[in-house]
Amino acid sequence: VRVSASGFKSVDRQDILLEIGKEIRIDIQLTPGEVSQTVEVTGAAPMVDTTSVTLGGTLSNETINDLPLNGRNYINLLSLRPGVEQYPGGGAWTQSGNGLRVEDVNFVIDGMDNNESFQGEAVIDSPGTAGDSATILPIDAIQEFNVLENPKAEFGWKAGAVVNVGLKSGTNQLHGTAYGFGRTDALDAKNYFAPDTKPPLNFEQWGGTAGGPIVKDKLFYFAGFEEQRYVVGNSSPITIPTTASGGGAAVSIPDAQAALNAYCGSPQGIAAAPPFCSGGTPNVFVQNDLSTKLLPLFGSTNAPDGNVVTNFNATNKSDNVLAKIDYTITAHHTLSGSYFLGNDNNVSQDIPVTQPQFLSTFKIRAMHAAGHWVWTPNSRWVNEAQFGFVRYNRPVHPVDYTVNPTTHGINTGVTDPVSFGMPTILVTGLGEIGAFPVWPTNVGPNNNFDFLDQVSYLRGKHAFRFGAEIRYARMRQEGRAFSRGDFEFTGTNAICIPGPLPACSTQASTPLEDFLAGTPNDAFST
Repeated sequence: VRVSASGFKSVDRQDILLEIGKEIRIDIQLTPGEVSQTVEVTGAAPMVDTTSVTLGGTLSNETINDLPLNGRNYINLLSLRPGVEQYPGGGAWTQSGNGLRVEDVNFVIDGMDNNESFQGEAVIDSPGTAGDSATILPIDAIQEFNVLENPKAEFGWKAGAVVNVGLKSGTNQLHGTAYGFGRTDALDAKNYFAPDTKPPLNFEQWGGTAGGPIVKDKLFYFAGFEEQRYVVGNSSPITIPTTASGGGAAVSIPDAQAALNAYCGSPQGIAAAPPFCSGGTPNVFVQNDLSTKLLPLFGSTNAPDGNVVTNFNATNKSDNVLAKIDYTITAHHTLSGSYFLGNDNNVSQDIPVTQPQFLSTFKIRAMHAAGHWVWTPNSRWVNEAQFGFVRYNRPVHPVDYTVNPTTHGINTGVTDPVSFGMPTILVTGLGEIGAFPVWPTNVGPNNNFDFLDQVSYLRGKHAFRFGAEIRYARMRQEGRAFSRGDFEFTGTNAICIPGPLPACSTQASTPLEDFLAGTPNDAFST
């Protein structure tokens, strides 16, 4: 800051750190002398901000890079700032400000809106349905970020904390970074409960940034790229039907078949004449054709109790690019623009399932663009016009969502390819055939447009700041819960004691017996 006046020595105040989202008051005292004489003052600004009631704190790029940060997601550092807390037992997406809901945190990047309007989460560094963030802003591209509590009116929109992120810009000097991080399971111990297997655990994350001049003192560029990949084994104990006898009709296929056969030959079974009995002499159990086709989808075991451990890997691949341009047209006009694109492909397990094709796949695509024009007609007026665009899309499907269920011999009546895939088949006490029943679902594509214009005016001892911001959000949410179909075998449906149906006082079949007999307790689709 340089101050000069006729009859006084000029004063240069150096080394002033102006952080993002903050204001600093600098008091300068002029002493009599010639204008050609200059007094240089060095020293940090006061630690206590007396210009506003805004609370918070800034983390610089050096601090961010020096802190241990597994996954390199800056949002995991928010709880280091005053007023931000993390719900007990929660993950990275349970952070709140001012004690409010998680959705009340306002994310701003490069001065523009970075919020997904339907769920209230960040777009860049958006949460993945499994694991850490789905998209990643390279922390080497962050100049600094600030968490503001009780912010000024210009940051409105939400009542919680404001997370304000500033991006780096290129300079007259060429600067860059390159990095790589990895983890392998080569030295990991085996699973104590399943010593013959060792679930994989491999993590790789790499990228780089570069910034420099296009035209010296006028036009600068900055770019960054980061990719993350991981493969994580997911050991999940489940129970499946066993081919061994003696485990009981709840888990043993031979025991359940024997119980049903005995029932078909009993007076109660003969009187009830259920469709799974032959109706001949002797009257014997005839296994339902559909259950015969579906039994292989449980998997196979001869363990007496039917207990097995599945190891279906969770995989993730996230690719992210960032570009920024800064252009000083004249001393009165400057332009800048930034663009971010992130793509994430994740496969993970929502519930204990029996086959890898019943896992869930999440494909997240996030886009953020911002443009700035700063016009300074004179020393009193500054006008800043900004435009931002945010796009977010997150379809969620079963891995087998392109497979028509007729492939497995099941005609569910579903003709819409969007709802293809194995229907949910729930046999109480056993692992589930089919993916998580609420899939498919889709958030987006959601498009947000943001326009902001701010004017600063100095007059005498007074500083005025006013402006307006317009946000236009277009949101789309499509849920197709149970659209693939749902079949539930909960027991007490096939065998009646004493007969005949429907005058039973007790129904005593196990869920596995109901499944083999083809008598579900509930079947529906939406």
